[in-house]
This record gives sequence, C-alpha cells and structure tokens, in this order.
Amino acid sequence: MVQGRRHIPGDIELRVLNRSRRRCALCFQLNGDLTEKYGQIAHIDKDPANYKEDNLAWLCLDHHSVFDSRTSQHKNYTQAEVKDARVALYLAIEQGKHSAQSVAPPQGRNADRQTLANIIAVMDRRTLILFTPTSRETRMSKTRLDCLVSFLRNHSQPQHEFIDPEIEELRSAFRNNVIQFLAIAQTLTQPLAHDLGRFSLSPTLRHAYPDQFIYHATVLNNAAIKTFESYQQLIRGARQRFEA
Repeated sequence: MVQGRRHIPGDIELRVLNRSRRRCALCFQLNGDLTEKYGQIAHIDKDPANYKEDNLAWLCLDHHSVFDSRTSQHKNYTQAEVKDARVALYLAIEQGKHSAQSVAPPQGRNADRQTLANIIAVMDRRTLILFTPTSRETRMSKTRLDCLVSFLRNHSQPQHEFIDPEIEELRSAFRNNVIQFLAIAQTLTQPLAHDLGRFSLSPTLRHAYPDQFIYHATVLNNAAIKTFESYQQLIRGARQRFEA
C-alpha cells in the first residue's frame, strides 16, 4: 500500500546525486547520453515512502514523466530496466566517462548564442510584462500572445534547436509550457467587445460564479508563472553553459 510522500533523507539524496552526477540513467542506457540533466530522483517502485537507496534513480524530467505514466500506447519502462540502467550509469560515472560529454563542442557555441539571441528577440519586453509572477491581471493583449505564437512558429524546427543538449532540454521545456499556456488562454478567455485586441476571463462569470472565476484566474495565472519561470531558466541556463 502506498503511504504518504516523505522527504528523502539528506544523506541518501546526496549519495544518489553524487553517484549519478545528475545524469539520467535512461538517457545513458537508451542513447549513450552522459550529459547533465535537469531532473528528479525517481522512486523505482513508485512508492514515495520507500526511500531506500536501491529504490532511487536520477531521471531527466521527460523520462521520469514517462516512467510514472500509465498508457496503453507505449510499453512503459520496467523497474528492472531502470535498475539495470542505473547500474550501467554508475559504472560509467566511476570510469569518468561523463566528463567527455559535459560541454558542448566549441564550434557549436556561436550557433547556440545566435539561437538564444533569436529567442530573446521574439520574447520582447511586452511579452515579459504578461509573465509577471505577482500579477493577477486577467486581461491579455493579443499582441503579447502573438509573440508566443511567433516563438512556436519560428523555433520548433530542428534547425532552431540548441546543439548543447542541456540548453535544448530547457528550450523544449519552455516550448511545452508556451503550448500549454496558449491552450489554457484560448479555452478560458474571450475577446473584449469594448476593447479590441484584448482578451479576458468572462466578466459574466466573475459576477455569476465568483468561485469558478477565481479558479479559472488561478489556472491562467499559474500557467503564466510556469511559462515565465521556464523562460528564465532557459536564459540563465544557457548563459551558465556559455561561461563553462
């Protein structure tokens, strides 16, 4: 029986992080990828109360999500498969093989810098005003949303990806959050008849069903915050990699 989630003791967490060097066991097993990944410590038996070291493995966000999911469209990764991948990863780390993949090839840095500059140019200041974490504004300018649509249209092809796999993972996370935010905005907002070019949550909903209005505003705001934070992580992460 699954018990309530508990925090992994610090000494156990540190051993997992040190042995994995934040490399994803499945990325290495499936693709030979030994670059550092943004991820989480996964409970292999999916029992969050079981924090024995043998039950823990560092997985990237994508593989962790797939491992925890239940779908009939894809035969999920098994517990034995993840443990086997972890053993192979730890051996590779002990042999120092991860060091060779830690940094993107120097010839790719200039291309990645240009890709970052192009994204920053699309996400101009008007867009960033929308993504203020403390904002409870429920009206949005179509111009700002167009910036996000432009980002998806102009930065979704392979030629727009980063060469550095860590930066590319951050770009992919930001792109996914943009898609989710736009879908939520399209579902929950409507054009304002008296203010062309702007969208808002339903004013009728605010007065007739205030609880539902607050819920929708929270969902919209949380999606904006998540998108804002993933954009910030992309910019900071890319600049850190460029300085490495």
